[in-house]
Amino acid sequence: AIFTCYYKYYLKHILYIPGLGDNSSLTKQRFLLSLWNKNKVIIHFFDPKWHDESETYAQKYSRLIELGSRLRPGEDDLIVIGVSAGGSLAVRYIAENETVTRAYLVCGKLKGSSKIGKPYQERAPALLESVQASESLLLDISESSSAKITVIRPLLDGIVPLEDMLVPGSKRVRLFTIGHTISIVYVLIVYLRIRL
Repeated sequence: AIFTCYYKYYLKHILYIPGLGDNSSLTKQRFLLSLWNKNKVIIHFFDPKWHDESETYAQKYSRLIELGSRLRPGEDDLIVIGVSAGGSLAVRYIAENETVTRAYLVCGKLKGSSKIGKPYQERAPALLESVQASESLLLDISESSSAKITVIRPLLDGIVPLEDMLVPGSKRVRLFTIGHTISIVYVLIVYLRIRL
């Protein structure tokens, strides 16, 4: 019983929010997360269904809230990881939920909504509104929320501009990697895997 209490106290619940990748990309991310130490973390994978034209941004965020409401970590950590476009959803969730203890935004598309091209808007109809919401929140994000966030950026990213990944008052990590996808893979295989 003593061992069980010690184990439960240090368990980490991770709410993972991916970006615009297709089904193949999501499958690969699930696989990489499955390699993490299951004695230390429980992964809760949220599928935003970015390409589903029938689901609005509000409905996506409502599903995220519903999943989050089922997580009752108690004394354990609740860690949010938002990747690429998923970072925009993560920003709102972090800002509105005090139960989040830490957050990592990896190559996150958090602002710069005016730079989202028509092909991306057509591919993921809710993306524009999600980034606009994140952008608005970041203008007045609380110190307590930003202090929980670590922004992880590569040296270069050809998909998301580096300035669109920043959160005022957050901690910042600059990787040695070049490229959007390879940086996300590195974070999942190495950087966060050994830290969480």
